[in-house]
Amino acid sequence: MKMDAIDLKILAELQNDGKLSNVELADRVGLSPSPCLTRVRSLEDTGCPSSKILEQLSALSNGESGSSLV
Repeated sequence: MKMDAIDLKILAELQNDGKLSNVELADRVGLSPSPCLTRVRSLEDTGCPSSKILEQLSALSNGESGSSLV
């Protein structure tokens, strides 16, 4: 899968805040919710980290303790 600028924005937003709702994520990257969710699922299907993993990485990078990658 070839990623475009919107895919990269999605990954960046999820890395910054993995707890974003799909509606908020869509707003931040300039998409409506349905195409945004389709892109997130496509990224996950191609092996990009899932939003849950990105949420946990974001928490760790922000110094939150008690997070586990398991």
